[in-house]
Amino acid sequence: MSHEGECRRFILECRVRAVSSANNPFSSDAIAILREASSGGLRDIDRLATNALRHAASRKVRIVDRSVVGKIVGNHLNNLVD
Repeated sequence: MSHEGECRRFILECRVRAVSSANNPFSSDAIAILREASSGGLRDIDRLATNALRHAASRKVRIVDRSVVGKIVGNHLNNLVD
């Protein structure tokens, strides 16, 4: 795995530990969307993943899937335009 891929995985694993979960709450689709939406930028991945976890927790959703990440990415894009 590339250094960049290792960094992405590390960030997601840190987020998982932060919510005290033994399992990765991100679906593979969600991870792919995070990677694409962030263009691989580590700060952007961190911010989007954190917001996705918060959004999922506020709705008591256990798996952060494409619908949760899509909502966060949509909000992020709207904020860029405003």
